[in-house]
Amino acid sequence: MAAFLLPDNQQVAVAIAFTDAAGNPAPVSNLTAVIDNTAIATVAGGAEASPVASASVIITAVGPLGSATLTVTGSNADGSVVTGTLAIDVVAGDAVSIVLTPGTPSAIPVVAPPVVAPVAPTV
Repeated sequence: MAAFLLPDNQQVAVAIAFTDAAGNPAPVSNLTAVIDNTAIATVAGGAEASPVASASVIITAVGPLGSATLTVTGSNADGSVVTGTLAIDVVAGDAVSIVLTPGTPSAIPVVAPPVVAPVAPTV
């Protein structure tokens, strides 16, 4: 699956749903959500000790461009752990300004005038 593209000046809500093999809601406890590269993005929310079958977190781009991974875990009643990940690429947002940087001035090359051959008079 391709990474989710998050512009560097935005945030996104991520819905989390735990399901069983038949697709039914399956409550888990000890829900955690962490980002592996907090220089690129942060996560808010996603810490629940009591059983939940769904939750949500907010992923916020920090500013630099790069990649991060959101990892969500929860514990089943039998103690087994279920884990899900979402790859996130923080990308440049829309252009809002222009930077114009001139180079070093240089002399204009002198171009010699064209040489015209004399025309012999006609008699």
